[in-house]
Parts: sequence; structure tokens; C-alpha cells
Amino acid sequence: SSVTNRAIARRACGTSSCDGSVNWPSRTRPKTIRPPDSRAIRSTAAAARVRELLGAVGHVHEADESQMNAVTGLSGSGPGFVALLVEALADGGVKAGLPRPLALALAVQTLSGTAALLEQTGEHPAQIKDRVSSPGGTTIAGLAVLEQRGVRGALIDAVVAAATRAKELGG
Repeated sequence: SSVTNRAIARRACGTSSCDGSVNWPSRTRPKTIRPPDSRAIRSTAAAARVRELLGAVGHVHEADESQMNAVTGLSGSGPGFVALLVEALADGGVKAGLPRPLALALAVQTLSGTAALLEQTGEHPAQIKDRVSSPGGTTIAGLAVLEQRGVRGALIDAVVAAATRAKELGG
């Protein structure tokens, strides 16, 4: 039906008027969708069918409408934050003596490998961080600098700022 098609096509885009007509670049899929009207999917069977359809192309996570600004702040804005992290890691590699193409390739592989490990194991990120941090080693030395410079707090604040902005834009 038209409502179902709109529900599947709709993307949380930071405004209350997003109607699913966004032209996404090739290879880009909507990451966050919601029906245009929370009453659009009333039955358990219909909801299950929507989850099944969406599950065929990616992961399905459910969130209350009241959480959509937070979802936008994390999932909608997160790729920009992660791209900045990858860029900074690559810049660090260059500063340490690597050619830029190699530094960027290693930074991307570090991110994708860590993400895959987190997804496959279901471990909390702190468990992996602790496992790769040997006493007096290179990782713990670098982590100490990141904590000293407030990277954790900056990332938390960035997500909250993006969620706040999504709300201001009418989400």
C-alpha cells in the first residue's frame, strides 16, 4: 500500500516534513526510517512484515518516536564523526612517518575490523579496549592521551548537540 511504501522509504532527516522523496546518492541507503504516522503500522503482523522487509537489506532497530532525535544525533550524524576519527588516525599515521595512502588504508581497516569484532562478539567496547591494552604498552599510552584531551567527552557532547539540533529543526 501507499502507506507501507512511504513507511519503508521515509528517512528521519532532521525535519518534520521529510516525506521520503530525498534523492540518496548511489550506494547510500536510508539508515533510519519511520512511518509518516505512528498509527500507520498498527497490527503486529504488519510490523513483523516491515521488520522482515527491512531486515533483508540491513539491521533493524526499533526506537520510540520520542527517541528519534537521539537516533538522528547518533546514527544520522555519527558517520560524520567517524569519518573525522578516521581522518585524524590517518593524519597521525602520516605524522608518525607513513605515506598518506597507506595511513588512510590502515585507519579504515582499523575502524572496519574493530566494528566487525564488536558486532561479531557482542562484547562491550571496553572489553576489547582492555584486551588490546597491555601494561606499559603502546595502546594504553595512546589511550591516556585521548582521555587527557577529552575525546570521550567531546564525542558524547557531539551526539547530544546533533540530537538537540535535530529537535530544533522540527524532529
